[in-house]
Amino acid sequence: SREACARVKSVSNAVRGGRDSPVSGDGTATASGLTQLAGMICAGGAQSASGRHPLVLSGVASFLGGYSAIWALSCPPPSILQILSYLSLAIAVPAAMEAAGKSVRSVAIASAS
Repeated sequence: SREACARVKSVSNAVRGGRDSPVSGDGTATASGLTQLAGMICAGGAQSASGRHPLVLSGVASFLGGYSAIWALSCPPPSILQILSYLSLAIAVPAAMEAAGKSVRSVAIASAS
């Protein structure tokens, strides 16, 4: 996730600076693919989260937290709220509580900066 986040941040910084980044296409494609995947994961909301095995839910929560920088840079606010909503449902599952809590924190911090 660090490499993907670095590519997306590089593209974002290059755009802000008015220059072209050598990894622009790759960073944009990475952000787009990950954003689509997060949308598919979170689309079901409560039904999707409650229907998952607790360990899968924990893994998905970790995934969502690991890419929080990408969500902050490439997702519109409603999508970030959808991610946070999914994570809040995961907190209710004991096996996923720690991962979901850390991910909520990561997404909130990344979105605020």
